[in-house]
Amino acid sequence: MKGLITRRYEVGESCGIILSDERQVFDKAIEQLKHSRADLEAFITRFPEFKLTLEPWLWEGHRDTPRVVQRMIDATTPFGVGPMAAVAGALIDEVYERIGGDRVENFVMEDGGEILVRASRSITIGLYAGKSSLGSRVGFVIPPGDVEISGIASSSATIGHAMSFGNADVVTVFCSNASIADAAATALCNMTTAIDAGAAVRQAVEGSKQFPLVTGVFVARGDRVGMGGRLPEMIKLAGDERDLLDLAVH
Repeated sequence: MKGLITRRYEVGESCGIILSDERQVFDKAIEQLKHSRADLEAFITRFPEFKLTLEPWLWEGHRDTPRVVQRMIDATTPFGVGPMAAVAGALIDEVYERIGGDRVENFVMEDGGEILVRASRSITIGLYAGKSSLGSRVGFVIPPGDVEISGIASSSATIGHAMSFGNADVVTVFCSNASIADAAATALCNMTTAIDAGAAVRQAVEGSKQFPLVTGVFVARGDRVGMGGRLPEMIKLAGDERDLLDLAVH
């Protein structure tokens, strides 16, 4: 994308891409990511069960909770999943806010497939649907300034190493931030338990209706696809996995 710069990063278990048109943004973002990860890791050292629980983290009387940890708790509790279901999204949102991202004209951050888009131009995000017949041929165009669909996250029972209790090839959620999208994608993918592909897809689409925080959802399993809520414009990609994140280095 002409005029925008991409930088790949790896900080602990976090790895992905940051896009901006301001070079100083990258250093600030990486430094903040290191701080946020350190806060999270210190908290997990104190409370190891935080990393292991599959239920919402509910407690009282702790005023020294790091912001990124509280963000994970707040994002996952409405969806009934454990706090680690939003770890990537929470780190992205924390980085964006801590570096004053609202003053940056173009900022996109991806961490393991979870994405936050805050841009003054359209950004095309490619979808990898794994074993689904869609493969890598679908993209979504995030229009400039459309915050309600600028947090994007996917969950899958057939791609990657993340735990899922469902069987969808991919559930992609669009929300107002990456934390909520991350938590919602996990919860909705967990709902896809039906043996029949069409029924499993409908479970996630119908399930999304109970969560007002979800703007839109796209679900694929095998040759069946379902959509709910408001989604970005969809476009056809060439099917090359290099299209997954349409962020060219210039």
